[in-house]
Amino acid sequence: MAVLLGVVGGLLGGVWAAVLGAVLALFVVGVWELRGLGDAVRSLMRVAARDALRIGDRQAEPPRRLPDLQAAASQIERTFDDFRVRQRLLDQVLDATPQAIVVCDTDGRVVLSNRTANDLFHHGAELTGEVFATVLEACPPSMRQAVLSQADHLFTVDGDTGEDAWLVSRPFFELNTRRYTLYVVKELTRELGRQEVAIWKKMIRVVGHELNNSLAPVSSLLHSARLVAGKPEHAHRLDDIFDTISERIVHLRTFIEGYARFARLAPPEPKPVAWRPFLDGVRALYDCTLDLPEDAPDARFDHAQVQQALINLLKNAREAGSPNAETTLAVRAEGHGVRISVLDRGQGMPDAVRAQAVLPFYSTKKSGTGLGLALVREIAEAHDGQVRIEARPDGGTAVHLWLPLEPENAAAAPAQASTPA
Repeated sequence: MAVLLGVVGGLLGGVWAAVLGAVLALFVVGVWELRGLGDAVRSLMRVAARDALRIGDRQAEPPRRLPDLQAAASQIERTFDDFRVRQRLLDQVLDATPQAIVVCDTDGRVVLSNRTANDLFHHGAELTGEVFATVLEACPPSMRQAVLSQADHLFTVDGDTGEDAWLVSRPFFELNTRRYTLYVVKELTRELGRQEVAIWKKMIRVVGHELNNSLAPVSSLLHSARLVAGKPEHAHRLDDIFDTISERIVHLRTFIEGYARFARLAPPEPKPVAWRPFLDGVRALYDCTLDLPEDAPDARFDHAQVQQALINLLKNAREAGSPNAETTLAVRAEGHGVRISVLDRGQGMPDAVRAQAVLPFYSTKKSGTGLGLALVREIAEAHDGQVRIEARPDGGTAVHLWLPLEPENAAAAPAQASTPA
């Protein structure tokens, strides 16, 4: 599911922005209409106050101000009517939205929800006014954990025709100095079904292509070996033939092991890290420049998995043509986590390639499996982290592996942070 989430994520990039815009529009229109209502009330109060003063001073008669009072009352009535019409219109728009939308205040109390959210979380009952965390206690565990998580999560619940898949996101926004949490939950069952079929087809093509590339020359070489075996004077060629066959078998085994490693990634076992020995172990396999500050933050992660991720990144840097001396392994504190970066001066990635680089089975290399960066992302997400790939200003690529300081209670990764040059 994590793989499919990454694939579908690219298709849904604009969904959250659109929904957030609609919700903000509801709040803004409401505030605007109430502001107009406030202006009308203030106008009415000014008229009443002036009349009261004039009456008290016996300088004017009350009936003279009656038209002004009637005009102010009419303005209030029109403002109320406009507000009610706009409110009903926006309510209908939100109720027609297939995404479940819930807005909570700083106390976790629901201030806005649509019909889809009421059906999904509260059996059709109105959510407004409820404490959302309390409502979630009655929901399936997978749903509750996903909604309360700090990062985007995919979860499944039992539906009428099987399991339904949902993707939840929880951005924050501020309005009139008040902070709100917006929960947006979108059903992905159909999208995931289509993407799953596409991924299976692509995997079959990649595996079939790789098997054919290895088995076809092996078959040809075996035929040559039979011919050579019948001619003793050419027996010295057998060593070359067997070496080539052995090379293709090793390549095929490496290819299959890469797929198996990606498919059976175990849950991480976070442990405290001693930065210097850990990074020296990585550099023993791929030499590079180390940028480790004295105040590097304490962190906890699965050493074997993160080491594998860094090895994949350093291997990519070398294959991109980056000299060892110009390939940097850097550690920095970032938000509520730590950023481990591999900075190279290789040939770089075009924008189109960079946008798809972490997708499984995507590769621009002649003999690439398309699993190196996909495995890096899988490891990062298993730690509640993320991977960012950026072009460096003077050439090359920067790949940032962000990991929370405490994976089990990690805050969301920062949307943007400084990058070492």
